[in-house]
Amino acid sequence: MSVSPFNGAQQTQDWGGRHMSFTVSLPPMNSTNGLAWVNALLALVGPLGVFQFPSGWASFTGWTLPYTASGYWRLTPGQPTDWSVSEANIYGLSFQIEEAL
Repeated sequence: MSVSPFNGAQQTQDWGGRHMSFTVSLPPMNSTNGLAWVNALLALVGPLGVFQFPSGWASFTGWTLPYTASGYWRLTPGQPTDWSVSEANIYGLSFQIEEAL
């Protein structure tokens, strides 16, 4: 998508490809694991960093990752990464990712 700097009109080009994105919500975790996730997400520097899920991720979490041609993902540009910390130091994390082609 491009936006005209003169009148703000948006133009979207469809090149017939596909684009996968989804929201990842992690289960509540202790401060050690929660801080490790927060630091890893911050190290991605928004959508600049690219990552892969470990091969055992789907079996460990109990859900199946969607098909991706590249196997690489990045944080979705312009979308916040949300986390919360309860009084008991339990972290809740959620972030949006998209396929990095």
